[in-house]
Amino acid sequence: MRRSCRTRDEAGTALPAIIGLMMIGLLLVGLVFELARWGSLWRETAFVAEAAAEAGAATIDLATLRSGTVTLSPDLAIAAAITAGNEARPRPNRVITAAVPAPDLVCVDVSQEYSSALLNLFGATSVQVSATACASPARG
Repeated sequence: MRRSCRTRDEAGTALPAIIGLMMIGLLLVGLVFELARWGSLWRETAFVAEAAAEAGAATIDLATLRSGTVTLSPDLAIAAAITAGNEARPRPNRVITAAVPAPDLVCVDVSQEYSSALLNLFGATSVQVSATACASPARG
C-alpha cells in the first residue's frame, strides 16, 4: 500500500491560485482586445485624415492654373477636405479640421475620443486618438 505524504489540511490549496491566474489571464486578454480596438481606431483616423487631405488637394484654382501656377482654392479645399473626411468613415464625435497653410498645401487634423470599459477600471476615462495628414496637388 502506498501512503501519501500530504496532510489532510493541504487539500484544495491550489484552487485559489488557479482562480487568481485565470483572472489575470482574462485581464490580459481584455487588455490585448482593447489595444487592438485602439489600434484599429487609430488606423481608421489616419485613413480619414489622408483621404480628406487628398480630396482637399484636388481642388485646384483654375484661374491660376491657366497662368502656369498650381495653387489651391483655399475655401474649396477646406470644404472638400471636411466633406470627404465626414463621408470616408462616418463616426459620431469625430472632429475634423482643415487648413491651407501654403498656396499648394492642405492639412487635415482628425481626432476622435476612444473610451474603454477595461481602462475605466484603472481610472482612465477616455483617450483622444488623432491623426494629421497633408497633401498637395501634383502635376501628372
